[in-house]
Amino acid sequence: MSNSSEDFLSLLCLIYLKSDDEVIISEHGSMLYKAQVLAIQAIPVIIKDSNNKIDVNNVINAINSRTKMIFVTIPTNPATSFLTIREINHLARLLIPTNIILILDMSCSECIDDDRYSIKTFINTVVIKTLSSTYDLVSFSLGWMHCNRKTVSMIEKIKSPFTINIMTQIGSVIALKNILEQKLFRNFNIFWSIKIVFSLRNMGFVVDKSYDNYILIKFKKKLPIWLIENYIAVCNLNVESMSEYKFSNSIKLSIGLPNANMMLINRLKKMKTQRFVLVTHKTEESLKQFWRPIE
Repeated sequence: MSNSSEDFLSLLCLIYLKSDDEVIISEHGSMLYKAQVLAIQAIPVIIKDSNNKIDVNNVINAINSRTKMIFVTIPTNPATSFLTIREINHLARLLIPTNIILILDMSCSECIDDDRYSIKTFINTVVIKTLSSTYDLVSFSLGWMHCNRKTVSMIEKIKSPFTINIMTQIGSVIALKNILEQKLFRNFNIFWSIKIVFSLRNMGFVVDKSYDNYILIKFKKKLPIWLIENYIAVCNLNVESMSEYKFSNSIKLSIGLPNANMMLINRLKKMKTQRFVLVTHKTEESLKQFWRPIE
């Protein structure tokens, strides 16, 4: 166990990678993967996804003698798609004769109850999970890892013994014992992810089915993303632009409380028929531009 799932990613890179080693990462994978790999002076190898999902064939084709690690996010963040158990097991079996470590980052897998999240662990597979997504307890950031004994031994030699504070320990034990709350949390996410996706699709938005506690929306009109962010900011939901993840004209929205979710649906419905004008405000010191809705 550690302070967060991110801690394990850093430690795994530290014990397994050296300069000029290669690590395979999907094009829509977490930005943190690339940062951790570059910190060790290893080489991130970015592969193309297929329909916003990591392509196993592209992974296999990218493997060479310098490949030491492969990152797979289940479900993917931010696309919320995932590989099937068959695809994961197939890839893991192919890697058994090699020294390549397959890291399955399942930090968000507890948000929705799905039997496809049940992954068989192989000798070369590391599974990372966290409590923060289960209850949206980001401040707790308790992470844990499933792997072989050799990896555990190597991690324990360099891991700080003081990473988990007492409040996180107490709160996490209470949360993990509350099985009913876990079921309610997952059911809440399932209900609202389906409702939001169904509503937005009916409005003409491009939205994939979500297997997480957030929704990825692609906008057809080429309105500035910051305009859309500001327009729905009143909903009090976490909104992120996805340009860094190579999703053009897209945003990621967290699933919030019922009132906030309904406000989001209504705001986006209104935005479909809303017209905007670019206002320029010029002074002697500066030039400011902003989009204003036309009532």
